[in-house]
Amino acid sequence: MLDRLAKALDTVMEALSTPLKVALVFLYMLLMLFWLFTIRLYGYYPVVGLAISQIPVVFLVVKEIRRQMHLLPKTEGFELNSEQMDEAIQEYVGMIKRKRSRVHQKS
Repeated sequence: MLDRLAKALDTVMEALSTPLKVALVFLYMLLMLFWLFTIRLYGYYPVVGLAISQIPVVFLVVKEIRRQMHLLPKTEGFELNSEQMDEAIQEYVGMIKRKRSRVHQKS
């Protein structure tokens, strides 16, 4: 049950990832402007708030880096070794011979 819920949540987050990231960037820009304005007015005390507001962005970046690290390397569609290739060629030649023999038998 929880596995299905986690999979559904991952699917929803993947579907919303681009709009969500765009919205987070704009929110981040607004927070930066706010904290820069408050630092100008109140000195360097709001720097703590600035550091705390950076945590969600850092979390998303670290999460994406970890996800990329754990992905399996991409492979091409399929790989054939020489034995499989020889077997496929022999099957193809046999199929052609059977087809030719059927055509000759009918005529």
